[in-house]
Amino acid sequence: ARQALKVPDQATEVDFISGCALMVKRAVVEQVGLLDPDFFLYYEDVDWSTRVRKAGYRLVLTPTSVIWHKEMKAVGKRSPAHEYYVSRNNLLFMRKQASSFFWAAFWPAFILKVVLKAFWFVARGQFHLLPAIFLGIRDFFAGRRGKLPV
Repeated sequence: ARQALKVPDQATEVDFISGCALMVKRAVVEQVGLLDPDFFLYYEDVDWSTRVRKAGYRLVLTPTSVIWHKEMKAVGKRSPAHEYYVSRNNLLFMRKQASSFFWAAFWPAFILKVVLKAFWFVARGQFHLLPAIFLGIRDFFAGRRGKLPV
């Protein structure tokens, strides 16, 4: 389904830029680096945006740009691969970017999210998605990063 996002009338500073389409000066990449391959899918652009902002650069949305993006084309919406990488990389991003306080405060919300998601999948008969969530969490703690066979 085609979906248009509401965009501002003029260039606007934002906290995050999607990695599906961005333009960046070479100096930024030289200082901040590229997308972190530890993520592979999901959160790599959030991590990069966070690093760019911490380095003192601004992220700006240009409303005259038009982007066509085939969402979830790589792994499919609500696939085991999607659930695996979202679970693992949510933890990886928070461990990498959050302060000790926010890392500790994050856990109750993360656990609640996992429990609610598990109930949602069970209620909808999507039992095949449950193992992927827990494998992602396990692999985060085991230090498994990057692209993995899911």
